[in-house]
Amino acid sequence: MDEVDELKDELKSTRKKLSNCEVQHVQAAEHQKHVNDCLLEIKDSLHGIKVAFDGNGRVGIKTRIDRLEQVEKNRKWTMRTLITAMSAMLVKMISDVFHTGNH
Repeated sequence: MDEVDELKDELKSTRKKLSNCEVQHVQAAEHQKHVNDCLLEIKDSLHGIKVAFDGNGRVGIKTRIDRLEQVEKNRKWTMRTLITAMSAMLVKMISDVFHTGNH
């Protein structure tokens, strides 16, 4: 009888372990579903960021930044040209004052 009781106890323990494994399997499946849902959200967010960056048929951030850089480059060139022209005019005016005063 001892052997039968031992087998019954072992069977009971095995069933309990199997039940725990089933619970863990269900929990793991639920966790995997949650992870998959999160990955889909991330993928959608990344797609939205890519569309905003590239524009997808409209002017995107990349194009706008390029345009701003071009405007800034042109502004710097214009300012340098104006400063150079104004400096040249100032030098000419000073030169004319001294040349006029000497005659």
